[in-house]
Amino acid sequence: MWKALRLTPQPIAAFLAPMKFGIDDHPIYKPLLNRLVIVGIAALWVAFEVFYAKESLWTYIAVAVLAYCVYALFIRPPKGEPPQA
Repeated sequence: MWKALRLTPQPIAAFLAPMKFGIDDHPIYKPLLNRLVIVGIAALWVAFEVFYAKESLWTYIAVAVLAYCVYALFIRPPKGEPPQA
């Protein structure tokens, strides 16, 4: 009975395999306006946490989200393109 209830990593890995974490090269992220709006919302969240809420944990989380958005949407080269020398 207990062997049937034992969880192994295989079902969890099979469940997570099709998921991609992070911003992939989805067509919605190609227009510059969409990317600017996403980064702008993250920047507004940082400003809210810094000037109004003054919660240090949420400020760090908001700054991390903003940094990731800037990196993923503007700094990181798109997938599939060779690096420029």
